[in-house]
Amino acid sequence: QNCLANTHPFVREVWGEQWVFAHNGQMNKAFIERCQRLQDNGNAGHCQPVGSTDSEMAFCYLINRLKSTFKSRPDDKTLFNFLTTQCRYLSANGLFNCLISNGRWQLAYAGSLLFYLTRQAPFGEAKLADDDLAINFGDVTTDTDKVTILVTVPLTENEKWQQIAVNECLIFQDGEILFKDSPSQRKFLTIEEGIAIARSVGASV
Repeated sequence: QNCLANTHPFVREVWGEQWVFAHNGQMNKAFIERCQRLQDNGNAGHCQPVGSTDSEMAFCYLINRLKSTFKSRPDDKTLFNFLTTQCRYLSANGLFNCLISNGRWQLAYAGSLLFYLTRQAPFGEAKLADDDLAINFGDVTTDTDKVTILVTVPLTENEKWQQIAVNECLIFQDGEILFKDSPSQRKFLTIEEGIAIARSVGASV
């Protein structure tokens, strides 16, 4: 349903921080039904979906697991390890690529396709992959600027995008990788494979 309550990103308070969540994928029917049963029985936890999306259900699941496991905010490394485990659980219950931020750091989890690019000085020209358009970032940045961009599919054709492996989880802070957890055997899907998986479950590409 197209409405504000179903619009990404979703925002919730966690330990006095505003957490922002976006999900690209599709949770499976069993997970959705399990969440709905918990809601109907009043056992879902503190965080409840406002809208009707599987994405918001997954976000509320994460927050409720966090708050039931930790009575106060753990350190960032403990938090990262816990979120990695929960993201892998969610990925085992559907197609799950997600971004989470608390305003200080940005977590990225790849269930299938996810790429990142870090731009810093010396900045150059970037050419869009799907349009005849280019921008010289040297004209609109300073030497101290540093930014990391996360996307499903690379946006430009002349920059070196880094692919995140399937079931890999990273946290970025100030444009740098702060934490990284990779599976023992790293697997990378082609863009065509990732798009086919998304379409097979009805997820947007």
